[in-house]
Amino acid sequence: MNNADNADNADNNIVKYKMYILEGVGWIGSVLVLIPYVNHFSKTNDFILNTMGASGLLVVCVASKQYQSIVINAAWIIGAICAIFTLLAYAERLNANETKDHLMLELNSMGVKVPTCPKCGKQLPFTFCPFCGSPLSSKPK
Repeated sequence: MNNADNADNADNNIVKYKMYILEGVGWIGSVLVLIPYVNHFSKTNDFILNTMGASGLLVVCVASKQYQSIVINAAWIIGAICAIFTLLAYAERLNANETKDHLMLELNSMGVKVPTCPKCGKQLPFTFCPFCGSPLSSKPK
């Protein structure tokens, strides 16, 4: 064998490994989307599992240029994120600090760091506070 054949074999191995990784991400995403339908957790956990699963599926769809599935999974991700915000807003509207604190504890227990606005104390997953415009920090007030 010459160097050109070795380079071709190395390129083929890289392509094969990328294919296996994408396939694994897709299967993990599928399982994460289906878990909340089999075993009901709290709504927050269900939404987070759906968001992570749809994100894994989205990666595979983008890599394989499956545009219909890209739209569906992007909508699924947006819907799950909106649902999380709706739960948080509902808890705040009711002035149910216990409920909001419980939701935030669930997010923190899963390793999700929710930034806090230093001025108004609201916790949002953005780089700035849409309520007062301040940059967000990762540490609560």
